[in-house]
Amino acid sequence: MITKLAKKNLRANLKNIIPFIISNAIVYAVLFVMVSLTQNEYVRTRHVMLKTMMQFGAAITSFIALIFTIYSQRSIMKRRYRELSLYQVLGLEKKHVSSMLFKESLIIFVIVSILSVLTGYVFGIFSFLVLRKSLNFTLDAFNIFKFETTALIFTIGILLVGFILNIIINIFKISRKSPTELMQYEKEAEKEPKINFITLIIGLICLIVSYIVANKIKLPESFIGLFICIFVIVIATYLLFSSLSIFILKAKRKNKKYYYKQENFLSISNLLYRMKSNAISLATITVLCSGVIIALSVSYTLGRSMAEMKLDADYQIDYHFKPNEMLKKDRDDKIKYFDKELEKVNDKKYFLYYQNMVKINSEGEIENLAIEDNMFSPNSVSLTVTTFDEYNKLYNSNLEKLSNNEVYLSTEIKGIKQIKLGDKTFIPKKFSGKQDPFMAMNQSYILVNDTNIIDNFINKLNEKESKNTNYSLKILVNDNKDENLESYLTNFAKQQNLRFTSNRELWQFVQEFSGGFFFLGVLISIVFMVVTSLVLYFKQLSEAYEDKNNYIILKKLGVSETTAINTIKRQMKSVFILPVLVAVIHNIVLVRVVSQMLALFGTRGNTYLINLIILSAIFTIVYIIIYSIVQRSYKKIVWG
Repeated sequence: MITKLAKKNLRANLKNIIPFIISNAIVYAVLFVMVSLTQNEYVRTRHVMLKTMMQFGAAITSFIALIFTIYSQRSIMKRRYRELSLYQVLGLEKKHVSSMLFKESLIIFVIVSILSVLTGYVFGIFSFLVLRKSLNFTLDAFNIFKFETTALIFTIGILLVGFILNIIINIFKISRKSPTELMQYEKEAEKEPKINFITLIIGLICLIVSYIVANKIKLPESFIGLFICIFVIVIATYLLFSSLSIFILKAKRKNKKYYYKQENFLSISNLLYRMKSNAISLATITVLCSGVIIALSVSYTLGRSMAEMKLDADYQIDYHFKPNEMLKKDRDDKIKYFDKELEKVNDKKYFLYYQNMVKINSEGEIENLAIEDNMFSPNSVSLTVTTFDEYNKLYNSNLEKLSNNEVYLSTEIKGIKQIKLGDKTFIPKKFSGKQDPFMAMNQSYILVNDTNIIDNFINKLNEKESKNTNYSLKILVNDNKDENLESYLTNFAKQQNLRFTSNRELWQFVQEFSGGFFFLGVLISIVFMVVTSLVLYFKQLSEAYEDKNNYIILKKLGVSETTAINTIKRQMKSVFILPVLVAVIHNIVLVRVVSQMLALFGTRGNTYLINLIILSAIFTIVYIIIYSIVQRSYKKIVWG
C-alpha cells in the first residue's frame, strides 16, 4: 500500500517534481562529464597539473551538486507538509509517512541517476563530435567521448549522498512536528532572517585573505595553493550571500525615503523574507557564472595564442654555434658553408642572434638566470640580442641607424634608463619588438649597431658566470609550392645534425601541447553555460509557484498590474544581477594569477584581461536575455 501511495503522490506532484528531476539531472550530467574528462587519455598523460585542475573542477562541481540537491528538495517539501499532515490525520503513523517518503525518494533517485548519466554521456559524445569538426582537431584522445565506469560510480555516489541527506532531513522534521504543526507549516511566513555577524566576518576574512594570497602566488610552483584559494573563495561566496545580502537589504530598509516607495517596499520586503532560502541558490549561480566566464576567457585566449603560433617562414632550421666558434670569421664561414649546401633553395634568409634567459635590473645590468630564480618574476626575461640590420632584414622593418652610444630596447621592465652590455653602457631607444609565440616567459629585444658589441657582451657574461653561451642562427625558408622542398630540408638538417621545424609540424605540436587545454576549456564553457541557464530558469519557476498566492492577495488588495510588474522586475533584477556582478569581480581579482598560468602557453601582456572584459560583457548580454525569458515566465505564473 505504501508503495502505491508513493507512486500516486509522485503523479499528483508532477508539476513540482519534474523541474526538480530535470534540473538535478542536468547538474549531475555536468558532474558526469567533468569526472569523465579526468579519465581522458590527454588529461591523464599530458601534464600532472592538468589532471589536478580537472579533478579540482570535478570536486567543485560535486560540492555545487550536493548543495543544489538539498536546496531544491527543501523547496519542494515546503509545499508538501500540509499533504503529509493529512495522511497522519487519516491514520498513517509517522513511520509509514517516513517509509512513503523514502520510496518516493528512491524512485526519483533512480530516474535522476539514469537521466543524468544518459544526458551526460550523450552530451559528451555530441560535444566531442561538434568541437572536433568546428576546431579541426586531430588529437586521438578526443576522437570519442568514452563511457567511464569511474564517472558512473562517482556521479551516482554523490547523488546518493544528496538523497540520503534529504531523506534524513525530511524524516527528522516529520518526527519532530505534530500533524497540526505540519498543517500550518506551508502557511507560516518565513521569519525575518537575522544578520549573522559571525558568518559575515568569517566570509569577509576568507574572501579578502584568499584574494591577497591568490595574487601573491607564483606559478607554476604553487598550483595547489591556487586551488585552495579558489575553494576558499567559493566557501566565502556562500557565507557572504547568506549574511551580507541580508545586511544590505536591512540597510536599504532603514533608508525610509527609498524603502517606502511602493515598488521598493514590496520588492525589498519579499527579498528579505526569502533571502534565507535564496542565498544558497544565488551563491551556486555565482560560482557557475564564475566558471563560465573564466572557462570562456581562458579558452578564447588560448585559441588566439595558438592561432598566432607560426614560424617566420614555412620552414626553419636552427643551429647553435659551438664554444670554439666565437670569432666573427668562424660565424661567417659557417653561414657561407650552409649557403653553399643550400644553393638549390632560392627563398631563404639567415638570422644571426644571441638568446638567453636573464635578469635585467633597474640599473640596466644583465645576469644569467640562475636555476633557483623564478622565470616569471618581473625582471626575468628571455633576452634576444642582434644587430638592427639583421632585425630589419628578417622582419622588413625600417629602424633608423643608431649612434655609437645607443641601442634599441623592447621590454616590459619599467624604469630602465641605461643598458650595460659587457664593459660599455648604452642609452636605450624604445621600440616594439616582435614577440616569439613559443616563449612562455616575458621577452626583451636589444638591437645594436654591430656584432662586436654582442661579442663583448657574451664574453663578459661567460667570464662572470663561467659559462659558454654563444650565438644562434635561424635559416628561414619559404615553400614556394615546391613539393620536394620539405624532404630535401629534412635530409639536410639530419645530415648536419640540425633542428628542422615546419609550420605543419608546429601545428601538430601546438595541438598536442595547448590544443587539449583549449578543447577542454570550450567544452567546459558550454557545459557550465547550459547548466547556469537551466538552474536559473528552474529556480525562478519553482519560486514563482511559491509567490503566486502572495500576488493574488496583492491583487485583491487593489495593487495595480503596473505596480506588480515593477515589483517583479526590481526583485528579479536583484536576484539576477548580483551573481553575475560578483562572478565578474572574482575573475578580475584573479587576472594576475590566471595570466601567469596562460604565460606557460605563450600568452603575455594584457591579452587575458582584455579578453576577460570583452567576454564578460558578452556573457552578461546572454545572461540578460535569459533574465528576460525567465521574467516573462515568472510574471505569467504569479500575475497571469
